[in-house]
Amino acid sequence: MPGHEQAALAVIAHYGHDDGWWQGYRDVLSGAGRDLAIMEAAATEILAFQPQHVPDLLQTAEYATALAECDPACSGDGQRARVVEAKIARQAVVLGERSVHLEVVLAEGAVRQMVGGPAVMRRQLRRLANLGTGGERNAVGDVTVQVLPFGAGASAVAGMGSATILRFASVPGLGVVHLDGLAGGASLEGTDALARYSRAFLLLRAAALSPAASGQLLRDMAATLPKA
Repeated sequence: MPGHEQAALAVIAHYGHDDGWWQGYRDVLSGAGRDLAIMEAAATEILAFQPQHVPDLLQTAEYATALAECDPACSGDGQRARVVEAKIARQAVVLGERSVHLEVVLAEGAVRQMVGGPAVMRRQLRRLANLGTGGERNAVGDVTVQVLPFGAGASAVAGMGSATILRFASVPGLGVVHLDGLAGGASLEGTDALARYSRAFLLLRAAALSPAASGQLLRDMAATLPKA
Protein backbone atom coordinates (compact mmCIF):
# COMPACT_ATOMS: atom_id res chain seq x y z
CA MET A 1 0.00 0.00 0.00
CA PRO A 2 1.43 3.46 -0.91
CA GLY A 3 2.68 5.55 1.97
CA HIS A 4 0.12 8.32 1.50
CA GLU A 5 -2.73 5.79 1.69
CA GLN A 6 -1.27 4.37 4.87
CA ALA A 7 -1.13 7.87 6.30
CA ALA A 8 -4.79 8.42 5.42
CA LEU A 9 -5.83 5.22 7.14
CA ALA A 10 -3.85 6.27 10.21
CA VAL A 11 -5.72 9.58 10.32
CA ILE A 12 -9.07 7.83 10.09
CA ALA A 13 -8.13 5.17 12.65
CA HIS A 14 -7.12 7.91 15.09
CA TYR A 15 -10.76 8.97 15.26
CA GLY A 16 -11.99 5.40 15.74
CA HIS A 17 -11.19 5.49 19.44
CA ASP A 18 -13.43 3.92 22.04
CA ASP A 19 -15.02 7.17 23.22
CA GLY A 20 -16.35 8.27 19.82
CA TRP A 21 -19.98 9.37 19.85
CA TRP A 22 -20.97 6.34 17.77
CA GLN A 23 -20.00 3.94 20.55
CA GLY A 24 -23.16 4.90 22.41
CA TYR A 25 -25.34 4.00 19.43
CA ARG A 26 -24.01 0.60 18.41
CA ASP A 27 -27.54 -0.75 18.83
CA VAL A 28 -28.83 1.33 15.90
CA LEU A 29 -25.71 1.83 13.76
CA SER A 30 -24.62 -0.85 11.33
CA GLY A 31 -20.94 -1.60 10.82
CA ALA A 32 -20.99 0.52 7.67
CA GLY A 33 -22.74 3.29 9.59
CA ARG A 34 -20.02 3.29 12.25
CA ASP A 35 -17.33 3.35 9.56
CA LEU A 36 -18.98 6.39 8.00
CA ALA A 37 -19.18 8.10 11.40
CA ILE A 38 -15.45 7.54 11.94
CA MET A 39 -14.62 8.92 8.50
CA GLU A 40 -16.85 11.97 9.05
CA ALA A 41 -15.07 12.66 12.33
CA ALA A 42 -11.75 12.71 10.48
CA ALA A 43 -12.88 14.54 7.35
CA THR A 44 -12.30 18.24 6.76
CA GLU A 45 -14.43 18.39 3.60
CA ILE A 46 -17.64 16.55 2.74
CA LEU A 47 -19.35 16.78 -0.65
CA ALA A 48 -22.75 15.10 -0.89
CA PHE A 49 -25.43 14.52 -3.52
CA GLN A 50 -28.85 13.28 -2.46
CA PRO A 51 -31.61 12.66 -5.02
CA GLN A 52 -34.30 11.26 -2.70
CA HIS A 53 -34.42 12.96 0.68
CA VAL A 54 -32.65 15.47 2.90
CA PRO A 55 -29.30 13.97 4.02
CA ASP A 56 -28.88 12.90 7.63
CA LEU A 57 -26.51 15.74 8.49
CA LEU A 58 -29.09 18.40 7.61
CA GLN A 59 -32.31 16.83 8.88
CA THR A 60 -34.39 18.41 11.62
CA ALA A 61 -35.37 16.10 14.47
CA GLU A 62 -38.98 16.08 13.25
CA TYR A 63 -37.99 15.14 9.70
CA ALA A 64 -35.68 12.41 11.02
CA THR A 65 -38.51 11.09 13.19
CA ALA A 66 -40.89 10.93 10.23
CA LEU A 67 -38.32 8.92 8.25
CA ALA A 68 -37.69 6.59 11.19
CA GLU A 69 -41.41 5.91 11.49
CA CYS A 70 -41.36 4.52 7.95
CA ASP A 71 -38.07 2.62 8.28
CA PRO A 72 -38.67 -1.15 8.13
CA ALA A 73 -35.41 -1.69 10.02
CA CYS A 74 -36.86 0.00 13.13
CA SER A 75 -38.73 -2.48 15.29
CA GLY A 76 -40.46 -0.10 17.69
CA ASP A 77 -40.78 3.42 19.07
CA GLY A 78 -37.75 3.01 21.30
CA GLN A 79 -35.49 2.06 18.42
CA ARG A 80 -36.88 4.87 16.26
CA ALA A 81 -36.09 7.37 18.99
CA ARG A 82 -32.54 6.01 19.21
CA VAL A 83 -32.07 6.39 15.45
CA VAL A 84 -33.08 10.05 15.68
CA GLU A 85 -30.82 10.60 18.69
CA ALA A 86 -27.91 9.13 16.74
CA LYS A 87 -28.51 11.53 13.84
CA ILE A 88 -28.62 14.55 16.14
CA ALA A 89 -25.42 13.43 17.88
CA ARG A 90 -23.78 12.97 14.49
CA GLN A 91 -24.77 16.48 13.42
CA ALA A 92 -23.46 17.97 16.66
CA VAL A 93 -20.01 16.45 16.08
CA VAL A 94 -19.64 16.97 12.33
CA LEU A 95 -21.24 20.41 12.01
CA GLY A 96 -20.59 21.70 15.51
CA GLU A 97 -17.41 20.37 17.07
CA ARG A 98 -15.67 19.60 13.77
CA SER A 99 -17.07 22.56 11.76
CA VAL A 100 -16.40 20.62 8.59
CA HIS A 101 -16.71 22.21 5.15
CA LEU A 102 -19.92 20.68 3.79
CA GLU A 103 -21.34 21.11 0.29
CA VAL A 104 -24.67 19.48 -0.50
CA VAL A 105 -26.50 19.24 -3.81
CA LEU A 106 -30.12 18.17 -3.44
CA ALA A 107 -32.20 17.03 -6.39
CA GLU A 108 -35.43 19.02 -6.49
CA GLY A 109 -37.37 15.80 -5.96
CA ALA A 110 -35.65 15.37 -2.60
CA VAL A 111 -37.11 18.62 -1.26
CA ARG A 112 -40.47 18.21 -3.00
CA GLN A 113 -41.03 14.79 -1.41
CA MET A 114 -43.47 15.27 1.46
CA VAL A 115 -42.05 13.82 4.68
CA GLY A 116 -43.99 14.10 7.93
CA GLY A 117 -46.60 16.54 6.65
CA PRO A 118 -46.61 20.25 5.77
CA ALA A 119 -45.52 21.55 9.19
CA VAL A 120 -42.50 19.23 9.32
CA MET A 121 -41.53 20.04 5.74
CA ARG A 122 -41.92 23.78 6.28
CA ARG A 123 -39.44 23.76 9.14
CA GLN A 124 -37.08 21.46 7.25
CA LEU A 125 -37.10 23.63 4.13
CA ARG A 126 -36.50 26.77 6.16
CA ARG A 127 -33.59 25.15 7.94
CA LEU A 128 -32.03 24.16 4.62
CA ALA A 129 -32.46 27.71 3.34
CA ASN A 130 -30.86 29.17 6.47
CA LEU A 131 -27.99 26.70 6.45
CA GLY A 132 -27.19 27.28 2.82
CA THR A 133 -27.11 31.07 3.11
CA GLY A 134 -25.38 31.49 6.46
CA GLY A 135 -28.50 31.92 8.59
CA GLU A 136 -27.27 29.32 11.08
CA ARG A 137 -23.52 29.83 10.64
CA ASN A 138 -23.02 30.48 14.35
CA ALA A 139 -24.56 27.10 15.19
CA VAL A 140 -22.99 24.90 12.52
CA GLY A 141 -19.95 24.77 10.31
CA ASP A 142 -19.37 25.98 6.78
CA VAL A 143 -22.38 24.65 4.86
CA THR A 144 -23.47 25.24 1.26
CA VAL A 145 -26.80 23.93 -0.05
CA GLN A 146 -27.74 23.88 -3.73
CA VAL A 147 -30.86 22.52 -5.38
CA LEU A 148 -30.63 20.71 -8.71
CA PRO A 149 -33.86 21.74 -10.47
CA PHE A 150 -36.04 19.44 -12.52
CA GLY A 151 -35.20 21.61 -15.50
CA ALA A 152 -31.54 20.59 -15.36
CA GLY A 153 -32.49 17.50 -17.34
CA ALA A 154 -31.47 13.88 -17.19
CA SER A 155 -27.86 14.47 -18.24
CA ALA A 156 -27.08 16.11 -14.92
CA VAL A 157 -27.93 13.01 -12.87
CA ALA A 158 -27.28 10.21 -15.36
CA GLY A 159 -25.87 7.23 -13.48
CA MET A 160 -25.51 9.13 -10.20
CA GLY A 161 -27.24 7.90 -7.05
CA SER A 162 -26.80 9.29 -3.55
CA ALA A 163 -23.10 9.64 -2.79
CA THR A 164 -20.82 11.34 -0.29
CA ILE A 165 -17.20 12.27 -0.89
CA LEU A 166 -15.01 12.68 2.18
CA ARG A 167 -11.61 14.37 2.05
CA PHE A 168 -8.92 14.81 4.69
CA ALA A 169 -6.69 17.89 4.90
CA SER A 170 -3.78 15.91 6.31
CA VAL A 171 -3.71 13.72 3.20
CA PRO A 172 -4.44 15.94 0.15
CA GLY A 173 -5.55 14.13 -2.97
CA LEU A 174 -6.89 11.12 -1.13
CA GLY A 175 -10.44 10.52 0.00
CA VAL A 176 -13.31 8.08 0.36
CA VAL A 177 -16.61 7.81 -1.54
CA HIS A 178 -19.56 6.52 0.50
CA LEU A 179 -22.64 5.17 -1.29
CA ASP A 180 -25.89 4.95 0.68
CA GLY A 181 -27.74 1.68 1.12
CA LEU A 182 -30.42 0.03 3.26
CA ALA A 183 -27.77 -1.87 5.25
CA GLY A 184 -25.62 1.21 5.85
CA GLY A 185 -24.10 1.53 2.41
CA ALA A 186 -20.59 0.87 1.19
CA SER A 187 -17.39 2.85 0.85
CA LEU A 188 -15.13 3.05 -2.20
CA GLU A 189 -11.44 3.75 -1.76
CA GLY A 190 -8.78 4.54 -4.32
CA THR A 191 -7.92 7.47 -6.54
CA ASP A 192 -9.97 6.25 -9.51
CA ALA A 193 -13.27 6.18 -7.59
CA LEU A 194 -12.49 9.52 -5.95
CA ALA A 195 -11.72 11.16 -9.29
CA ARG A 196 -14.81 9.73 -11.00
CA TYR A 197 -17.24 10.82 -8.29
CA SER A 198 -15.53 14.18 -7.81
CA ARG A 199 -16.00 14.95 -11.52
CA ALA A 200 -19.65 13.90 -11.29
CA PHE A 201 -20.20 16.13 -8.26
CA LEU A 202 -18.63 19.12 -10.00
CA LEU A 203 -21.05 18.65 -12.91
CA LEU A 204 -24.02 18.40 -10.54
CA ARG A 205 -22.92 21.51 -8.68
CA ALA A 206 -22.53 23.45 -11.92
CA ALA A 207 -26.00 22.39 -13.09
CA ALA A 208 -27.64 23.26 -9.75
CA LEU A 209 -29.06 26.62 -8.73
CA SER A 210 -26.69 28.95 -6.93
CA PRO A 211 -26.78 28.84 -3.11
CA ALA A 212 -28.70 32.14 -3.06
CA ALA A 213 -31.23 31.00 -5.67
CA SER A 214 -31.55 27.64 -3.92
CA GLY A 215 -32.27 29.37 -0.61
CA GLN A 216 -34.97 31.49 -2.23
CA LEU A 217 -36.56 28.43 -3.85
CA LEU A 218 -36.59 26.60 -0.51
CA ARG A 219 -38.16 29.57 1.27
CA ASP A 220 -40.79 29.91 -1.48
CA MET A 221 -41.60 26.23 -1.21
CA ALA A 222 -41.98 26.51 2.56
CA ALA A 223 -44.28 29.51 2.20
CA THR A 224 -46.63 27.68 -0.16
CA LEU A 225 -47.16 24.65 2.09
CA PRO A 226 -50.64 24.56 3.68
CA LYS A 227 -50.93 25.57 7.30
CA ALA A 228 -53.00 23.65 9.83
